[in-house]
Amino acid sequence: NAETGQRIGEMIGHTGSVWSIAFVNANTIASGSEDGEVKIWETAANKEVKTMASHASWINAVAVTPDGLY
Repeated sequence: NAETGQRIGEMIGHTGSVWSIAFVNANTIASGSEDGEVKIWETAANKEVKTMASHASWINAVAVTPDGLY
């Protein structure tokens, strides 16, 4: 919760530290980690919906196009 600072959920799935996140839309984020994976998450349910794991090295940044594609 941004107002109180209280944690309201946790997204578990990466096996390394997360270096970057980007909002796809109000309900979805993308995260990039040192495990070489980009994961797409549904924020309301704290649920992983997709993993892209073809990177051989850390993911230092993620970005989303204006049309919400990734």
